[in-house]
Amino acid sequence: MPHSIIDEEYPVEVLPDRPLWGENYVLTYYDREADLGSLLSMGRWVLQPGIWRNMSYIALPNDRVLVSRNYGHSPDPRVADSGIFRLEVLEPGRRLRYTFDGPIEERTQTDLNTGGYRIGQNSPLRFELVFESELPIWDMHAAGLHEETENAAANFNSPEGHVEQHGRISGTIVYGDGESYHLRDVPATRDHSRGIRNFTRYKGHIWGNGIFPGGRSFHIFTLKTQGFDGVATGRAAAIVNGRLHDIELASDTGGWLDAPGHLFAPFTMRFRSRTLGEFEVEAIELRSSVPLALTMPADHYWSVPTGSRVKNMTWVNEQKVIWRWDGEEGCGHIERGNSRFSATDPAWLANFT
Repeated sequence: MPHSIIDEEYPVEVLPDRPLWGENYVLTYYDREADLGSLLSMGRWVLQPGIWRNMSYIALPNDRVLVSRNYGHSPDPRVADSGIFRLEVLEPGRRLRYTFDGPIEERTQTDLNTGGYRIGQNSPLRFELVFESELPIWDMHAAGLHEETENAAANFNSPEGHVEQHGRISGTIVYGDGESYHLRDVPATRDHSRGIRNFTRYKGHIWGNGIFPGGRSFHIFTLKTQGFDGVATGRAAAIVNGRLHDIELASDTGGWLDAPGHLFAPFTMRFRSRTLGEFEVEAIELRSSVPLALTMPADHYWSVPTGSRVKNMTWVNEQKVIWRWDGEEGCGHIERGNSRFSATDPAWLANFT
């Protein structure tokens, strides 16, 4: 059943005996000045949850992208560790450390989105990034928030608990023979989720965040599920003047990836709130696109399904976004998909020409 995990920052030490149960930690960030963005994901492999799975990428300028996936046992039950990627909770609710030391594969975003699963060149990558925040944690399963939209039967993606927090990261990334990037107070969002993960009913979704220099920010997670009409489940929140506000995505909003040729098209999301009223957030520029293939029931790799021998699969796309809210520009991340799309559709391929 959905419940709050806001005070349960550390990994579960006693694993539930339930098929496809998982636990996942994600960090997204975007350094607009350097045009460098990333999604770092550490999750339990749902087929054997005692094993941690690293699934991460770093998008660099000029179409380059570094992608990584590996599996491993953690020697410390309070630390998520795949062997080359390690996540430590330094101070619950305030500070986390992300450390990587190992091989990573370099591809191009165009190749990943059009050529499917191939092999790129592996080079060493090292980083140590520290996430810090004083902002409130958004608890997607907090009591009293739009109960009519929190349909556990429709939520196939860790429905038992999901929290997110905006903050900032600092640290250094060193790739290959010395290519380095120094990040300082870069806007970032982290999440932690638990529950059954089974993508077989996936239809479409929006998972996103935005952070603005003046202090405002927002979270959104909403799903369309096979067997349910319209938006099956989802919630959203905004932080204004340090206070967390429940908000709701309007039914006639933009943002859904409804056509394969619209991957980089600007859009406007419309929200309403009992405390903030009605407002709009515009995606004025979508930068980069890294595809994440979903292999059923609940595994991933960085690619579109083209060329795969696995037939029961689809994909979603990870993108960095420049947002505008009441004239103020900010940045963030969005993940979207549509199970009806084909990666060989000329309209899809035209996004990368």
